[in-house]
Amino acid sequence: QYAENEQHDLGDGLVIYTTLCHFTEQLRIYASSTYNGYVISDPLPGTIISMSFKMGHKKDVLDVYGSTDKENWTLIKKDGIKTTSTSYKNYTLDFPTDANYTCFKLDVRGSEQIRIESLSITYVSSDNDESNDDEDDVFMVSAPVFIPGTSTFSTESLNVTITATEG
Repeated sequence: QYAENEQHDLGDGLVIYTTLCHFTEQLRIYASSTYNGYVISDPLPGTIISMSFKMGHKKDVLDVYGSTDKENWTLIKKDGIKTTSTSYKNYTLDFPTDANYTCFKLDVRGSEQIRIESLSITYVSSDNDESNDDEDDVFMVSAPVFIPGTSTFSTESLNVTITATEG
């Protein structure tokens, strides 16, 4: 509990490091003057597309950052993800498709904590080794570009352009 730089191998290529957090049945990330924890990941084997959380606990804010080098972090959503109650709810955050983030950082703003019951990460694999002629190989391609991008729209109709990427 509240350990400095614990490593957790969650399988499928996901390794996270918790700092001043509590990780048992839930991942508790604290935000206080006593314990100000965060979580960072090792690089995933591809570009992060989105993250989904089942989380809650009071009304703190989860800030999610992306990085390509685990040193320079960019905030993904300006106002973060605000929990609305002590009960667990599902939240989803889309990453920018052109940023090629392979690492993430979770940080909490507030005076209490965020409790994450489950976390799902969607990424596009960068393992496109076509030199192997095995019929069972699956090759991933980059995500298509949607115009307009992610947003909330209040209109009855909307024209959307989807542009394919290489591959």
